[in-house]
Amino acid sequence: MRKNQIKFVHVGYGRFVNVIVMMTVPKNAKDKRALAVLNIRKLRTYGKFINKVKLIRQSMKQNASNFPSPPISVADNGTFDNDIEAMDAAETTALTKAIGTATARDVEMQTVLDDVHGLQGYVQFLADKLHDTQKAVALIQLSGFDVSLREPHSKSDFTAKNTKISGTVQLMINVKKATNGEKRYSVKWEKSSDEGITPVALPTTIKGNTLVPGLTPGTWMWFRFLVVLKDGEHGWSNWIKILVK
Repeated sequence: MRKNQIKFVHVGYGRFVNVIVMMTVPKNAKDKRALAVLNIRKLRTYGKFINKVKLIRQSMKQNASNFPSPPISVADNGTFDNDIEAMDAAETTALTKAIGTATARDVEMQTVLDDVHGLQGYVQFLADKLHDTQKAVALIQLSGFDVSLREPHSKSDFTAKNTKISGTVQLMINVKKATNGEKRYSVKWEKSSDEGITPVALPTTIKGNTLVPGLTPGTWMWFRFLVVLKDGEHGWSNWIKILVK
């Protein structure tokens, strides 16, 4: 029995023209969540890294109808394009091995990586809105990111609770499940006041819980997390919401 099947999937939004994507999907994918991932362990060399980020930019630019409002411009001479060019120029200079040039190149690479993470979160937001694993896989493939199918988190795997301090919420994750049992990890957190449309980064932690102070009582807030293991980032969780007290 074959484990995979070929699917032709329509992907589109509102007034935008649908795109038909042919993809191979595991038969058991129906109940899984499609994640947009960046396989850092496969991008250890500069050449592989720059080729990947250029692929993501070109893919999202060419499929602009499916990615209408990216948080970082992917247009020619836009923010992402300019940051990639600056990184490439810094790499050329770093090849001279002059003092300080490698550090300058690394700074530019971090800027590009930050851009990629912003785009990754945006793609994930759109994929989750589809509420259909096959369509989500197709959309992520259009973006240039890689796809990973994961078991959806249960309500007990990620929780947000009000604390005794007004306007402060505690976030907690099931560390063993989220990290696949690995001991070394870090956790990125984000909050949003508009259902995830505008994510705001919170401090990264090396433990599976964090406190989020300074929230406005009586308002709804959304939160999500991302685990970073030795092989790279493992995709953002679904957003959970809580009424701040």
